[in-house]
Amino acid sequence: MKVDKIKEYIVHFRKHIMSSGTDEMLFKWEIQKNFQQYWEGDASDMATMFQKALSSKISGRLWGGSQDSAKSVMVEFMEMNPLFVQAMFKDLFDENKDITMRIERFKFHCNQLLEDLQKIRKKANHHYHSDTKIISLYLALNTPAQYTIFDYEPFKKTMQAIEARTMPAAYDVERFFKTAKIFDTFIRQDEDLIDFINTEIEADSYYHGYTMYLAYDFYQYVGKNV
Repeated sequence: MKVDKIKEYIVHFRKHIMSSGTDEMLFKWEIQKNFQQYWEGDASDMATMFQKALSSKISGRLWGGSQDSAKSVMVEFMEMNPLFVQAMFKDLFDENKDITMRIERFKFHCNQLLEDLQKIRKKANHHYHSDTKIISLYLALNTPAQYTIFDYEPFKKTMQAIEARTMPAAYDVERFFKTAKIFDTFIRQDEDLIDFINTEIEADSYYHGYTMYLAYDFYQYVGKNV
């Protein structure tokens, strides 16, 4: 990848945000605050806790809304087998284990739970976790300074735009997270952009800690505009 290309697109990204506003961005910081406030990995009522932790007054599109979505099916899993789901999330968030294997195990366990759920609700055909995007959201919410959301197609187009030597595969999550950190490093060198975002999230309803959501918004912008 070419550093000058990354920096060039960051300038365009900053101008876009500062001219068009942050309405399409800031809900992630609101969700992050709710997650940090309500998430308890060993909660006695996992389903209720999860619904509070993944809540937003602005937008629920990251998890597909409240009905027939990744969120609603995970709530059903938690109601059906809370201890098993607790163990799934504990494994997913264990930084001593390989990130690719953690994600793949989470998908596998969702497949298992869906089979059990179909015995209760026969029309349950999807768990919406086969795509890495929702699982990467869980990782980002749990450790926002280390992970961001993985959306493969705009990320791939961004890698093409910055002239990466090889294109990442959809399963190459480790490379994605490493590249997102590179994006984040360069984005944070743009003081005008960071100052603008920090001013936008001053309200108490937003998370004020370090996150990598700007890396996500950056590659979404580049991937959809080149």
